[in-house]
Amino acid sequence: MGQNHSSTFSGRRKSLRRSLRSPFPRRSHTNHSLSATFNYLDPDVKGDQLNVNTATAEELMTLPGVTRTIAQNIVDYRQAIGRYNKVEDLALVTGVGAEKLSIIRPEICVHRRKTNSNASSRAQSLDSLASSEGSPRPPPPVDVNSANVFSLMTLRGVSQELAANIVDYRERRGPFNTADDLLKVRGMNSWLLSNMCSHNQVVVGPLPPGTPVPVNKKLSLALLNGTSLSRFTDRKPQMNGFMPVKDIFELLCAYSQRPYVDEAFHNERDGRAALRLASWNLTTFTVEKADNPGVREVICRTVLEQRFSLVAIQEVMDAVALEKLVSELNEPRLRRMVEWKGRRGKWKCSTTLSADKKRSCGFLYDSDTGLVLKDVEVVHDDGAVFAVLAHFEVEGASVTLVNMHLSSASTKIRDQCRRLLSQSEPDIAIGDFSSYPDADFVEEGYTRVLLAPTVTNSMAPGSSGTNFMDNIYLNKRSLSRYTGVSGIVRQGLNHVAIPRGWMWGGPASEHCPVWCELYT
Repeated sequence: MGQNHSSTFSGRRKSLRRSLRSPFPRRSHTNHSLSATFNYLDPDVKGDQLNVNTATAEELMTLPGVTRTIAQNIVDYRQAIGRYNKVEDLALVTGVGAEKLSIIRPEICVHRRKTNSNASSRAQSLDSLASSEGSPRPPPPVDVNSANVFSLMTLRGVSQELAANIVDYRERRGPFNTADDLLKVRGMNSWLLSNMCSHNQVVVGPLPPGTPVPVNKKLSLALLNGTSLSRFTDRKPQMNGFMPVKDIFELLCAYSQRPYVDEAFHNERDGRAALRLASWNLTTFTVEKADNPGVREVICRTVLEQRFSLVAIQEVMDAVALEKLVSELNEPRLRRMVEWKGRRGKWKCSTTLSADKKRSCGFLYDSDTGLVLKDVEVVHDDGAVFAVLAHFEVEGASVTLVNMHLSSASTKIRDQCRRLLSQSEPDIAIGDFSSYPDADFVEEGYTRVLLAPTVTNSMAPGSSGTNFMDNIYLNKRSLSRYTGVSGIVRQGLNHVAIPRGWMWGGPASEHCPVWCELYT
């Protein structure tokens, strides 16, 4: 009778909170004979206070008037902003407000309790470091009209999926006019947007003049838009709870395992020296695409794992793009490339563009295998067929290859291809024959390595609207050097860091590489 139920209830909450935080009694309660020196605590931090930066939802529910919903709101808001810098930040949480904050304020703190233990001081957490060294320098604002996916993921509360959604919306609808336009993006809400704007993280700038807006079918290249990833790879980690872009990429790499290669080819077959010749359409291979570390890793690791010595490439839109692959192969920077333990070789490249700069063919070759490129010339260039003839020497023998890219299903394409082979008489015809799916050059003396019809799509056949038909054709002289071993690489062509529409794990190219072995 006459008992104060409110004070009793509050006492039970404090007792429960102590039991949740530690099973041991406080030192000051167990030994009253210690001197004041050992009993000293920071006067600004009470031992009973609950650290809202580390407390669970259950612990937060022990505070006066904090329900399960409010406790979860406190945890969600903390995850979005990284951490609470001051107690007053809780007033912004839904369900707390100024009035409730004034009630729970004496029982909460935002910094971990300081102790005199040397061991504790050596094992400081991010929270304690931030409190002792001051607030970290905020990251620079991100322009949502030019930032790529990796840059957007450095924003507070922006997940990998939401970053992809922002880029996708920008590609389909055009640049954002105001920050409020971000609310139209799937996964964005007013609470998250106001938090980003309040910390001056987001700016809305105009797109650079002449920036093309790719159509939706090329969304797999969305990561390429905006600032190049190379600007971020050397950034130092920041004490703000967010990972630098380089660390984000390495985290994504953990979910993009490389395939196991059954046979280790060591440039010989049946005791005779041999090399692997491949063809790969890299699907609009631009400098921006080469800057995507996921794309670069997939291409370079595939070349090394499959032991290719010479790769005829189609759709190389810029010579610099191919040079970036050569640089990664010879002087690797990506972690997966550095970890490669097999033979690396010494790589070189050559790129030839059509007269209108809309079509191109290139060669990537390992000079350590004895390959020497003597000369390259365009032998056909019109709206349907673009072909480049290359003269190689290997082990003293001369080999000529015609790298072909058929870009339209013209009714004359069959006659053009046959006339081209009859006039140039290459040892090997190699490339993308998708516009001529039933290509058969038997009359010209050529035998195809892959039997028709062989679809070489890296994704589900027909998902791009076309069944690709990449192939290699050998004349009688090169057929006599054919080992009888060939294949299509269908695994290891995707990477989690390559976006594909609303999903992740897109392919580096829509085409699979095809290859065959020749005795040298």
